[in-house]
Parts: sequence; structure tokens; C-alpha cells
Amino acid sequence: AVPAPAPVVPAPVAPAPAAAAACDDEGADAPSPYDSGAAAGNKLNSLAGVESAIRVWLCLRPDGAASRWQLYSRVEQRQIEAAHSAAHSVALVGGRSLRFADSEESGPGGERRKVASFLVLWEWDGGDGGKAAADWKAYPPEAQWALEAAMCGKDATAEVTVAPGKSYVVDLVGFRQYSSKDTFRCRRVRRRGVALREPFPAKVRDTSSGTWLDLSHLPDYWLEACPGLTIDKPARFDLPVDSPIFNRISDWMNSTIRTGHAAAYGQVPGHGGPTKAMEVIRVEVVSQPLLWRRYCCYKGQLQSKVAAIKAHEGTKYLAKNPSAMPKCEWLDSDVGEAYFWHGSGKSADGSVDLVEAIVSVGHEPSDENSEVMEVSDGASSRFAKTTSMFGAGVYLADIASKANLYVPCPKCHQGAYFRDPCHCSMAEVEKCEPYRMLLCRAAMGRMYVERKYKEDRYKGEFNPARKLGVDSVMGEAVKGQLAFREYVVYHDSASYPEFIVHYRRRAHPWKGGGGPKKKAKKG
Repeated sequence: AVPAPAPVVPAPVAPAPAAAAACDDEGADAPSPYDSGAAAGNKLNSLAGVESAIRVWLCLRPDGAASRWQLYSRVEQRQIEAAHSAAHSVALVGGRSLRFADSEESGPGGERRKVASFLVLWEWDGGDGGKAAADWKAYPPEAQWALEAAMCGKDATAEVTVAPGKSYVVDLVGFRQYSSKDTFRCRRVRRRGVALREPFPAKVRDTSSGTWLDLSHLPDYWLEACPGLTIDKPARFDLPVDSPIFNRISDWMNSTIRTGHAAAYGQVPGHGGPTKAMEVIRVEVVSQPLLWRRYCCYKGQLQSKVAAIKAHEGTKYLAKNPSAMPKCEWLDSDVGEAYFWHGSGKSADGSVDLVEAIVSVGHEPSDENSEVMEVSDGASSRFAKTTSMFGAGVYLADIASKANLYVPCPKCHQGAYFRDPCHCSMAEVEKCEPYRMLLCRAAMGRMYVERKYKEDRYKGEFNPARKLGVDSVMGEAVKGQLAFREYVVYHDSASYPEFIVHYRRRAHPWKGGGGPKKKAKKG
């Protein structure tokens, strides 16, 4: 895991000339994809002098008994912009005349309609995947117009061509760019310019199925535990210790403890031996709306594959050989949604809190009016390396004691996989904050079950799931391969870190619950 990058602050730009017209009084109250109040102020002028910015043209057209600001088509945008750039006074568009000086369009029947234009800039990050300084590069004008039209139309994604034979899919919920052929390579995307009226709409359209996806629903138990919780503001709150869900999480944690783990990791402090119970001290709910929106969108897109998911061999295999985690009634089994554990903590030197890096990022507007919309590195902060056993993805476990191996000591930050052993005493560790483990939702979709591991299926700069024609991979516990199952998703919106579970390691089962005495298959 790596820390989330610092927000990118765009360089100052020169004041703009009064060339672009904001929605005047005549159309001020008409529905528009843009926040005309913000556009009439500083937002209209923010991209003046930026050569790669595009001008977006709209017309106030009749819509039933009222009027609505509507974008011109991409072809019309190109025609209008060509005339405007050539300093022509009029642009001819589909038999209509657009007079720039009057900000007005005249139709063949003599009808006259108001016209407005705004500056917008769509960019992608050519830097090192968000892990280094950003290197923002502008999309070609055609691609920018396509992205703006899709964003205003509340589409979940847009496919753009940037050069002959080179196209990308842009996730407009997560602000990411992927190759249209392989989702392995992911680039951050940002939009600058006039503020949108709905920068984060409650519903978006799945362009592949045409269905509308609801991104605004919050779980009932979130609302019960935190009255007044809303979809538009991040929040963290504790479940009451006597609540049914707190007790279920504690039971899930202790019922998925196994023996047979590597002896150097996940041990009870003070050289107390293997962890045989986990005393849950606290359960935090993570309500990070913009990470939640990405997850809900991904899960909604899987709905169009439900028939294929149910018929898939992986689904049938899991029905006969279920996960160690009990089924949960509020999850969507049709898309393979389930709970999994993910172990993490602070970096080895204690300087970076990797749990916070995972749960605290999402869309981060650079100012209060959302002039700049971009996304931090998000779930990619817990992506494994391409050299990992099942390639670059988010690794999850159905066994809490397996995830526990990756949770470092809260005092010395050692004692986890890939780190030195912990030599802290029980008394020292008990004085610190508890250990922390994430309980994540994940939508597995079509799952490939790996029983005869081959390295070339996974290691390299590609998406293994795409290569295998699935959505996720489960490495089965097979002698000589794995002692415990490994679940991996390869899309950074396919999982959501819903709970942070704070716990103490115990050498003996405690009266609040304890794991069964099952032994894992040994590899």
C-alpha cells in the first residue's frame, strides 16, 4: 500500500477577456447543466489564456411550456468554434445562424434564441499513476467535447479517441481513464472550468445497458447509527457496542480465525504465540460518499451481467465450496457481493497511516465551488505490485486471521508480513491504540477459481481478470499453492472499505466469542 498523493493545485491563470457570455437574466432561471450563478462570476474567467481549454456552446431552447439550456452537438460545437476562432461574426449551424456579438441564434423561421458559452478543460495525468508529481495533459478538443457532453448527460462513462487506433474509457464517476482494451493502466482525470449544477448526480446512466444507476442510497444501519447522515458529506462514526451489527462483526471476526499461519506474523504481543481470539473494541463506519458512489456505480454496472454471473463456473463452485464469511442479507448476491477482510496499518517507519490513505480519499474539489474536479489515487493505494502472486489488484481474505498477518504492531509498526518481527511487550502494546483491520464489501462478479497456478496468467502489466474473461480471481487453498484462499479484484471501484475494526489480540478465546478449532489446509 502507498499513501494517497497530495491534492494538485492548478497554477494561476490570467484574467479572461469578456468573450464568453454567461446566462443572462432572460435564461438565468432556465434549467442548465451549469451553475450559472458561479459561471457569471469568477468561474467564467478562470481558464482565460489557457490555449488547450475548449469553449462549450449552449442554446436556450423550448422544452414544453418552458425553456432549457442545451448543449450543441459535437459536430455543431466544432463548426461554431471554427467560426469563432477565425473571428467570423456569424456561424452557420444546421440552417441556423449564430451571431457572436449578440449571443443569439436565428432560425429559418425567424425565431431568435439566446446563446451562452463557457470555458472548460479536461486533462489526464501523465505522471506516475498519481504516486509522483502530476503531469496534467489536455485531451484533444474532440475528446473534451465528448467528455463534457457525457458529463452533462450524467453518463457513467465515456469512450474517447485521442489518436487513430487509440481510444480510452473515462470513468466519469471515479474520474479515471482506462485503456479500452485493458483496464490495467489507469490514469487520473480532472475537469476544470465552469462549475456544474450537479457535479455528483444522484443517478448516472450506464452507457452499456442504458439503465440508470442509483448512487445515492445509504445503508439503513448507517442512518440508524448516525441520524442526519447525508450522501454529500464524508463522515466516520462508531457503531454502538451493544448494536446487533457490532456483535455480528465481532462474531464474523472470531469465527474466521484459523491455525497454521506463519509463526513470525500476527502474533499476540509479548511473544504470546498465535492469535486465538480478537477482542473487538470499536467498529467505525466509513461513509466516504465519493468512494461509495464509485462502488455503487461498479456494482450497478455488474447488474447487466447477472445472467452470466449466475451461470459462471466460479459462481457454481462457490455455491458448493462457500466462503468462510457467512452470507449477509443486505448484500447483493446476484453480483457476488460479499464481505472480506483486509489487513493494513501504518508504514514501517510509522510516518504514513495506510488505513487512513485507503478510507479517506475520493473526489477532492480544489475549492469550495468545484471549479476543479479531480480524484486522488483512491483504492489504488492498496493495489499490490505486478509481481505479486495474482498480479496487481486488491487482495482480500475471508479468514480474519489471514488478514491479521498483515496488520503491524501499533507501537513499533513491525510484526507483519514483509517486516521485521515485533518484540514489544503486552503492556507496551496495550497502552497504544488497538490493532486495526478493514472489513470491505466487494462485488466479485464472474470469478475465476485458480486451482492449478500458472505465473504467466497473472504477473505482468495487464489486468489478469480481463485476460481470463472474468471480473475477479479466487486462488483456492491447494497443497503446494496456498494455505488459505486469496480473493482479488482488479478494478479500483470493485471494493469499498466499509468498516474499520479496532481489536486486541488474545492468546485464549475470550467470553465475547472465539474462533472454531478448524485447521487450514497446509501448503
